[in-house]
Amino acid sequence: MGRYSSRTKQLLAALLYFLLLFSSVFSGAAISFAEENDFGTEQESISPSALPNGAVLLGDASRDDAISAHDAASMLRHMAGATVLTDEVALLCADVNRDGQITAADAAALLRWLAGLENPSGLGQPHYYVLYNGNGHTAGLPPPGQLVKVGHAVTLRTNTGELIKAGCAPFTWWSTTGVLLAGGIYAPGLTITPTMSRTLYALWNPPLYLARTVKVKLWVDKSYRDAYPIGTGISGGDWRKQTTDIADRAAYSFYQTFNITMDISAPTAMDSPKADCTHTQVPCQIGPTCGYDCADHNSNADKIYQYVNDRRDSNYGINTLIYFGFACRVGTTRYIYGLGNYPWNGPATTIAMCQTSSHWERIRTVQHEWSHTYGAYHTKEDPAETPCTSTCIMDTDLWGWYDEPRLAPDVWCSRCKVAMAPYLGAHSP
Repeated sequence: MGRYSSRTKQLLAALLYFLLLFSSVFSGAAISFAEENDFGTEQESISPSALPNGAVLLGDASRDDAISAHDAASMLRHMAGATVLTDEVALLCADVNRDGQITAADAAALLRWLAGLENPSGLGQPHYYVLYNGNGHTAGLPPPGQLVKVGHAVTLRTNTGELIKAGCAPFTWWSTTGVLLAGGIYAPGLTITPTMSRTLYALWNPPLYLARTVKVKLWVDKSYRDAYPIGTGISGGDWRKQTTDIADRAAYSFYQTFNITMDISAPTAMDSPKADCTHTQVPCQIGPTCGYDCADHNSNADKIYQYVNDRRDSNYGINTLIYFGFACRVGTTRYIYGLGNYPWNGPATTIAMCQTSSHWERIRTVQHEWSHTYGAYHTKEDPAETPCTSTCIMDTDLWGWYDEPRLAPDVWCSRCKVAMAPYLGAHSP
């Protein structure tokens, strides 16, 4: 027990005392449980074999169809960090107080019930369980399971864990089989009275976007390689690990929303003209080769883009160069972070300037430029159209949102999806 804290040791010692006190008394195969009333005096005795249709007993953490001090011991060991309650149904049964967690209060309530000191609601009585399965989901979490006393009603969970299946496959129902047109289906939020324990599976309609794989060649300029030597990148890595993480995270949203698997190459060195630049902390002053003002900086970005385009690897669908620089702003105008070629303009070549801002802004920058490759354009390029929503990757007035540290599965508004649909193999926009 040397790895447990002194507080945990005290808790274990106190509750194990109760275990030793009552274990010899409550070890029989028959289970005695009380029907709920104000006094807890109405008793009925059943054997485990009499449990109906896969029912379980609230408090039966050990899943042996009996309530004993062993169940309290399992709860305590689970609290102390031992791998005991790995079964979701066991966790539901161990949550005696029905508060969504396993605590000392659950073990104490069970021991007091065994001693005849109290009768917590439902403890020791048969319950049906309802478990939820994502059925091939690619993001999110299935909602937590539920226990409902036999003969009582329960309201089925909605998609609280934001389950997603790649390609924007719509989540519609809970199903007893997970297969369209087979088995029973239940609407999320429906109230039912179960007649058996069961697992419900998310039922998905066909994805809106056809699955496809795109090979991506990842180039890294000397300016970025110099900025991240060994030990300075993510988890002590270098520019290779840093740029791989940027590309992998940028690809996540394309997979979840558009069903595109980005097959990204290992980072490869490419020394573009940017390699001769001298980096300073002053915006728009990035060295004699690259120019001292924003106009020259934009011109230089065009040259870098052309340089990469001329040297792109034709075996890859997208060629992307990550280089190093600083943000450039004059008044309210923010200047080039990168360039991405529209699909009607030729090969899919992109460059992304990853400056000394947050790692997540670099990820958003790559997502933004890759979006151009599939036909997305900036929100202000056509004043007659409805602007992008506040969380769209193509709204260049919302760069602050890019710093949000999360893997958003969908970063495009409906306007952008309509523009991108012809280039994404979409069933419908």
